Amino acid sequence: MNSYKYGLTLGAILSTLIVLSNVVFPSNDPDSSPMMLLSMIVIGAFIVGSSYHSAIQSKNKMVALKSGIIISVLGYSISMLTFLVIDNLFLDIVSKQADKILGFAKSNASSMQAFINFGLLRGLLIGLPASAVFGAVCGFIGLKLSQRISRH
Repeated sequence: MNSYKYGLTLGAILSTLIVLSNVVFPSNDPDSSPMMLLSMIVIGAFIVGSSYHSAIQSKNKMVALKSGIIISVLGYSISMLTFLVIDNLFLDIVSKQADKILGFAKSNASSMQAFINFGLLRGLLIGLPASAVFGAVCGFIGLKLSQRISRH
C-alpha cells in the first residue's frame, strides 16, 4: 500500500531535519512559531497530496482517510523515535538548548535526561492521537479534492 511508503518517506524527511536541527546545526533559540506553522502546512500538504493520490488510485474513495491517518501516525512515530535516540545519544548537545534549560529549571525532574524523556513520553501520549486526527483531516481534504477533480 502506498500509504506506508508515504509515511516512511515523511518519517525519513522529518528525522533528517531533526538530526540537522538538533545535532549538526544546534541552536540555543527555542522553536519558532512561524517555522513550526510553516512545517505543519508543508506536512499537511504532503499528506493531502498523498491521500489524494491514494483516492484516485482506488475504487474505494474512503481509502484517502485511512491513508491520511497511516501517513501522519507513521511519520509522527518515526519522528518521536528519532527524538528519543537523538536526545539520549547527544544529551550533552541537546541539554544546552534554551527551552530545555528553562523547562528543566521549572520542573521537579531529577536530571536533564529524565526531564527530556518525560517530555517525549508526554509528547507521544498527546501527539499520537493528535497526529491521527490531523491525518484524518488531511485525508478528508485529499478525498474531497479527488471527488471534485474526478467530476470535471
